[in-house]
Amino acid sequence: MNLPNEIKVDVLQDDIKKGKPRCPCVCPIALAVKRAVEVDTIAIWGRGLNYINGIKYRLCDTGSDFVYNFDKYEEVKPCSVVLTKFEDIDD
Repeated sequence: MNLPNEIKVDVLQDDIKKGKPRCPCVCPIALAVKRAVEVDTIAIWGRGLNYINGIKYRLCDTGSDFVYNFDKYEEVKPCSVVLTKFEDIDD
């Protein structure tokens, strides 16, 4: 399966309700990605590396903040996030 260099998703209220804090395979962003693209495996960790079908992706700051707050059981709101293939990031 060929994944795009950049994945843009909208995290919906339904994703937030179904998501589980501190569970990288079932966080709301992972659920949103599963709706947007066909994936076999996914792990969303936040600011660090995230894996979609074994490919490394970096989450945008908005998404990283979302994961951080969600994992602390703080209230989060629906938002749009972008994941970029790690090798395509200029640091």
